[in-house]
Amino acid sequence: MPAARLLAACAAALAAAAGAAHAAGGGLLTILDGDAVVLREDVRLAAAEGLALQPGDIVATGPQARLARIELADGTSLALGPSTQ
Repeated sequence: MPAARLLAACAAALAAAAGAAHAAGGGLLTILDGDAVVLREDVRLAAAEGLALQPGDIVATGPQARLARIELADGTSLALGPSTQ
């Protein structure tokens, strides 16, 4: 399989997984401009656009972050600024 097709297949699988988690009651990190982490139980994850969030996750933005936008399954969206949890 050519690399471009493999990359496209992986991207599609990740998008489907993120959509499923979003529909299951979690959220989706849709915009990230700056640094942020996701605290999930005892694990610290690097935040990235498209990351599926689970109930109980904490999104923490750094002091230089400009925006982190989270969309919840019910249509609610949250905008976080710098140094926010």
